[in-house]
Amino acid sequence: MSLSLSAVRDAVEIHLSDSSNLVWSQSMLDEAVRSALRALSNVYGAPQSLAGLDGAAATSFDPSDEHALIMGAVAFALSFRAAGRYEDALPDDHLPPDLANLAQTRMDLFQNLLTQARIRKLQDSSDAPYSPWDWEEGSDFT
Repeated sequence: MSLSLSAVRDAVEIHLSDSSNLVWSQSMLDEAVRSALRALSNVYGAPQSLAGLDGAAATSFDPSDEHALIMGAVAFALSFRAAGRYEDALPDDHLPPDLANLAQTRMDLFQNLLTQARIRKLQDSSDAPYSPWDWEEGSDFT
């Protein structure tokens, strides 16, 4: 079964401990999913889709990257929330340091997951630099 927007949204809500959407609205979560999907699309080198998001009928990315998408959506949702807490020119009094640290920690985790996906995509590629090298034993390099 392929991943859908509602399943991703539910997983993100669980990670954020906000299943009733009191803090993060569904539209904010959808934008967080879009942002994570854009970052994942950059890894793939082509636009990717998620069933139910922006009218997509099917999910196009590899199932092994589902966790990366969910963690990315969590990271972006936390970042949106942290940015929304800036109410004046001196946000230090209004932005809990734990929220900013959590947003940064989750974004770092997401970037690590994207790096793993990028490495996997390169290793699975049939094009250089990770394409198979035909080696003929005993041949010289002239």
